[in-house]
Amino acid sequence: MWTSPEWSLKMAYAGSNPGNLNGFKTKWMKERLDNIKFLDVTTSMLPYGIPFPALPQSPEIMNIIIPDMLQNALTGAMTVDQAADDAAQKVKDLMGGL
Repeated sequence: MWTSPEWSLKMAYAGSNPGNLNGFKTKWMKERLDNIKFLDVTTSMLPYGIPFPALPQSPEIMNIIIPDMLQNALTGAMTVDQAADDAAQKVKDLMGGL
């Protein structure tokens, strides 16, 4: 029941998007889009997102390596290519060369 489209949306109503994709097709989602300012901006990007694999290393990659990469590129500490290469190497090292 908790993973149904309706409950998935109700549980995430104000703070997140539904975990069940069918939650986006409900009347409650339309109501949510009408009532929450700027929600359409974030939900319109969802079709372009890439799901991140569930790995034990995911938290370090997403919370440390990726933000560092973005910071290095955006502040000019590294070029975009350098920052991406640096992050790729850190991920490879973390994953044990996989």
